[in-house]
Amino acid sequence: MDISVVQQLSSILAAEQDAINRLSDVLNAESQALSQRNLEELRSTAQAKKLALQTLHDTVQQRLTFLASQAIDVSEHGFQAILATLPHQARVSLNTQWQTLKSSFETLQQNNQQNGQIIHQSRARTQAMLKILRGQINQPNLYNQAGAAQAHSDKHPIGKV
Repeated sequence: MDISVVQQLSSILAAEQDAINRLSDVLNAESQALSQRNLEELRSTAQAKKLALQTLHDTVQQRLTFLASQAIDVSEHGFQAILATLPHQARVSLNTQWQTLKSSFETLQQNNQQNGQIIHQSRARTQAMLKILRGQINQPNLYNQAGAAQAHSDKHPIGKV
């Protein structure tokens, strides 16, 4: 494989790592905004997250397009196969970049799941508080024979006896 191809692939992987790092920063900001319930910051991070995700998508597509243009299978197996054909130094360098990229992406997925759990828990707490304000009893969801959630008719409005 030509050394310029190795350099191009290294450059593409570096750009992809930068995109992951930017998205990680946005997810960290989102996590802080969620924990502080800062709606303005959440709006800002939502827009930044959208742009960071688009950038990541574009860099992944760039890598896939480049690999396909070099007649390399775009799967993990294809990437490992091409690494095996490289000189030792290039193989070690690209493999290190690849493993770092994969690890960073897994961390990114975990951070996104944690933020999703924070959102889910916050939503559940808000729903429970709204039920209290409406005078509804917080009961677990019950289902009828058709599998649909049953409405609760037990209400105890605040201020009524």
